[in-house]
Amino acid sequence: MKIANFIYPAVLYLIISCQTRNLSQIKPTYNKGGYTISISKNESMKEDSSIVYGYIKDYTDKNLLTTSIIKIGCTTINVDSKGFYKLKAKTIENTFLTGISIGHRTIETEYFKLDKGDSINIDFFLAPDDRPLINCEGEKN
Repeated sequence: MKIANFIYPAVLYLIISCQTRNLSQIKPTYNKGGYTISISKNESMKEDSSIVYGYIKDYTDKNLLTTSIIKIGCTTINVDSKGFYKLKAKTIENTFLTGISIGHRTIETEYFKLDKGDSINIDFFLAPDDRPLINCEGEKN
């Protein structure tokens, strides 16, 4: 009985803490959206480059945003039909990525360093943009 009184609260604590950690992994930005980032070394890479990959998702319902783009410096990459992007980049001291999708607020990551052999996973979670799209063509002032 004493063991059961200890095990049940411990299991409940683990379940709650794991769920909280999963939600808190999204790095906040200047709007409601955010991103997650994880960096791992890929020692088998022979080239002097890094791989950056990930998904662009809606923040509220986590659906994939298939009509999105990623910008790194002056390079623009379209995501595929599954909301996935992948790019190879040379080593860069300080860079950042921008996630863009129509109808959603844009997100920029913090600056990070691209080292040789890095494999960086960045998933974007874009918040819906509540500002109206304004088209003023043909209006007289």
